[in-house]
Amino acid sequence: MKNEKKEDKPKPVLLYDYVSLSLSTLDNSWTSKPILAVIAPGLCTGILLGLPFLVHNCIVIDHECPSAIVKDTTVDLLNFVPTPPKILHLVKSPRRKRIEIRLLHRDLLKELKWRCSMIKRKLDRMMDKD
Repeated sequence: MKNEKKEDKPKPVLLYDYVSLSLSTLDNSWTSKPILAVIAPGLCTGILLGLPFLVHNCIVIDHECPSAIVKDTTVDLLNFVPTPPKILHLVKSPRRKRIEIRLLHRDLLKELKWRCSMIKRKLDRMMDKD
């Protein structure tokens, strides 16, 4: 009987493995500070975030209106609405702008010479007739 009681007690699990973990929202508008997360095999969920994570990342939880807001920002992690993507306008260097203007100027002169040559031919024909 004494042997059965000793076998019924669960053996303690020693947790030695850990990873550096940084979480982010789906659109990467907010990223948590990196933390060391202990790997515990056999849990009922993939990840558990506790009070140290909330304190380290300045997250305030309001249980009444279920929300988890990052203190420094307006990001609500439980009621997350992705922001529309920002349209980036490429800023051209002054050198690149000059090159593009030169190319446009060259094309303009080429077209202008072509048009003028057509008009010159017409004028030459008219002068020959007179």
